[in-house]
Amino acid sequence: YALSQYAKFIRLLTVPRDKAVLWHCTAGKDRAGVATVIVLELLGVSREEIIADYLYTRECLAEDILRLSAMYKKQEGTDSPLADESLRYLFGAEEEYILTFYNTVEQKYSNMDTYLSEGLGITQDEREKLRELYLEG
Repeated sequence: YALSQYAKFIRLLTVPRDKAVLWHCTAGKDRAGVATVIVLELLGVSREEIIADYLYTRECLAEDILRLSAMYKKQEGTDSPLADESLRYLFGAEEEYILTFYNTVEQKYSNMDTYLSEGLGITQDEREKLRELYLEG
């Protein structure tokens, strides 16, 4: 099911429009994060840059995680370090998470290109359309 939904999302991005497209989830690192990895891969961004961008999410969410932790501790009347650890796990973006995605793709499809073309069914024409719409120069 996830493959068909990611493919549907990519095809939605190939339709020219006057307005921006916004996608997100609670923390932006799971479903939205994978969707972003797929888009960046299709646009030809290097894996190193994609991973760095994914890990930037951790920095962006750091204050939110601290705020949630403080609220939880106050509400529950506890100072348990488990609250911090649980919230970091739920909302944090760890390199291990994105590497697991890449490793799973490579185990099942042998490489990202095969995943994009056979797993998601994205055609060369759709790739070119994405690049035409979202890259400059």
